[in-house]
Amino acid sequence: MNNVIEVKAIEWKHGWELHLGGRAVTQVGKLKNAVQQVHDYLDTVEPEVNHDDWDIVITQATA
Repeated sequence: MNNVIEVKAIEWKHGWELHLGGRAVTQVGKLKNAVQQVHDYLDTVEPEVNHDDWDIVITQATA
């Protein structure tokens, strides 16, 4: 079973805030790059875990 991260994307003046299901917040300039940014973020904070097969679900939300 794959792990799933639900991400709430909130637009702001410099791009998008990505709220990772209560875990953390990261940012990305363009929403089309959000999934890769979440993978990169997770790989940075948990380098011992392989996140390649994790499902990233992006939902746009209003601020």
